Amino acid sequence: MEASVTMREITVYNTMTRQKEVFNPVTPGEAKMYVCGVTPYNHPHIGNARPFVTWDVIRRYMKHVGYKVTYVQNFTDVDDKIINTSNGEGVSWDTIANRYIDSYFEVMDALGVQRADIYPRVSTHIEDIIGMINTLIEKGYAYELDGDVYYSVDKFEHYGELSGRTLDDMEAGARIEVDGRKKNPMDFALWKAAKPGEPYWESPWGNGRPGWHIECSAMSQKYLGTEFDFHGGGSDLIFPHHENEIAQSEGCSGQHPAVRYWLHNGFITINSEKMSKSLNNFFLVKDILEQYSPDALRYFLLSTHYRSPLDFSDERLEEANKSLERLSTAIENLLYLEKCEPGSCDEAQRLLEKAKEYEEEFEAAMSDDFNTALATSSMFGLAKEINIYYQAVTSREGVVCQEAIAEVKRIFKFMTDVIGVLEKAWEGNTGANVAEYEELMQVILSVRQACREQKQWALADCIRDRLAEIGITIEDSPQGARWKNVKFKQFQFLKNEAIKKLTALEQEPLRLRNRTIEECLSADAVMLAYIGDAVYSMYVRERVVQMNITKVQVLHTIVTEFICAKSQAKVLLEIEDTFTEQEQAIARRARNSNVNVPKSSSVQEYRSSTAFEAVLGFLYETRQDERLQHIMGQAFSITLRGM
Repeated sequence: MEASVTMREITVYNTMTRQKEVFNPVTPGEAKMYVCGVTPYNHPHIGNARPFVTWDVIRRYMKHVGYKVTYVQNFTDVDDKIINTSNGEGVSWDTIANRYIDSYFEVMDALGVQRADIYPRVSTHIEDIIGMINTLIEKGYAYELDGDVYYSVDKFEHYGELSGRTLDDMEAGARIEVDGRKKNPMDFALWKAAKPGEPYWESPWGNGRPGWHIECSAMSQKYLGTEFDFHGGGSDLIFPHHENEIAQSEGCSGQHPAVRYWLHNGFITINSEKMSKSLNNFFLVKDILEQYSPDALRYFLLSTHYRSPLDFSDERLEEANKSLERLSTAIENLLYLEKCEPGSCDEAQRLLEKAKEYEEEFEAAMSDDFNTALATSSMFGLAKEINIYYQAVTSREGVVCQEAIAEVKRIFKFMTDVIGVLEKAWEGNTGANVAEYEELMQVILSVRQACREQKQWALADCIRDRLAEIGITIEDSPQGARWKNVKFKQFQFLKNEAIKKLTALEQEPLRLRNRTIEECLSADAVMLAYIGDAVYSMYVRERVVQMNITKVQVLHTIVTEFICAKSQAKVLLEIEDTFTEQEQAIARRARNSNVNVPKSSSVQEYRSSTAFEAVLGFLYETRQDERLQHIMGQAFSITLRGM
């Protein structure tokens, strides 16, 4: 991306002051950022992805404006959750941390999140942490108790300013362990004495490990100094984590403020309900990427202003897919126009004028607290103008002003680069294996053209319509026909990936119905539903075949009525109250799962159907055959009565 000649004024919403402020960097021409990273004890979920995609865009735009950006993002690789997971699996804590740090990079690379300049870990900064704790003790901000070290919140005069709470409010609303040794119930741990089965390091207070909050203070000061520009993270970190960071950092250095601008992104909700692990309604990024492209998920995360709540649903992701197809079409059209015969054209100059207007709107939106929602509307406005111009050129054998098109391309690419989508589209590659499809499609187009020349219009239209059914669009113009698609190529890519996995597992023994209840309770609910669908379908077919009806079409029609989403949704409504706690947990996760809803049913019906099938899959996999037969018998009778 090209940098602007002069620094554009940028305003940001500062959580500390609760208002927008003009960005005034600590060091002119530089922007120093620290963003709280993940605790790597599991694969990243969509809630993890939002802040990192958000800060990736902020970083990209700041670089465009002309700032030299230093971006630090930590990994909390020493934590109770990691220790519990490692003890449960019988492996070392660092095995767990390294596994899920690798998982983090895998999905964030796929989402186009550029790597931070520095990724510090707790485990490699113990000396820095101990040094900061020592300083806090020396300055009277911290005290040691039986090998533990606590921060004394009463000593820090600015405590509570970020969250806007008093100590009394915090204590009344906090869920904290009662420890009568502490001077104030809100005092928090800087160092924890070693316990059996936990990693530990030597310290002046005995063997132990750092508390949660101290790591970010030590790491940010080491790499960015005692005062830096931006500190970011989810809004759930405002209190206690970021509040405690301020107390630690400023207590240690005496610098106030240690951070000039605090930026926090909003929560993600699932079907308007707050996402949380306790409700089992969170989605792993890797699972979402099995159904949607990384660009679609990235665009979805940026389609709402970062401070606003974001509701996650299949419908929103489908909308994101369709929106990206429009942008991809504009890119394809620009690449096509580049190859057209050069010449002078007033229409191209008008397009360029529009492009410059949209560029200014885009930059104005991004400079106003990084408003990606408004910025992308300018991007779509320009895409529409590009597509209109393309239609005008291809409707006649016109020439193209290549200088104007080159500048329009620069502007449009600048927009997509800042948002971070459709990088491959600019290479003329909107999906996997394009070169392999191109030759085949040219053969199909030549056959269709021959039909048109021989006035076999019905056959030509049939070829066009059948291709459209699998997501391939044919566009006719005086220069000839061309094809484009997104869905078909994405499907083919996923199919190829599935074949690779099947091939790798070809010699592995088949695991049938040997999973424990615990394994199934944490298994992918959609996969359980896939199994349950097959089990119930076989059950219904066996019952129907007993009627001795020889007309296969009649049998098929009856079976379809039993297994359709509408019927299964009615069944679930009647029998869900009789489910065990385990069955209810499976149904709840399946109902909230990320599934593609067919046009033949409503969203509510299809989600209820998925929940019903997941329970059947759970019972089948865990060999609860008597219970399985009972529920399927109930479902059969309920549906039969309604026919």
